[in-house]
Amino acid sequence: DPKVEKEPEVRIAVCDELGAMGPDAQPAVPTLRVAQKDPETKVRDAATAAMKKVLAKPAAKSDK
Repeated sequence: DPKVEKEPEVRIAVCDELGAMGPDAQPAVPTLRVAQKDPETKVRDAATAAMKKVLAKPAAKSDK
């Protein structure tokens, strides 16, 4: 088993950073899925928000 950071604030920050990376963070999806089962509600919420950003489809560019 990989080591889990003890501090929930650090786990939240990692989720936030991965979300900020957007689709470039796709290799971290399995880790975010684990974080979605974290005992801390705020960590689960941060992981879910990050997943939405990481798995988001790129916005279509307008030629207007």
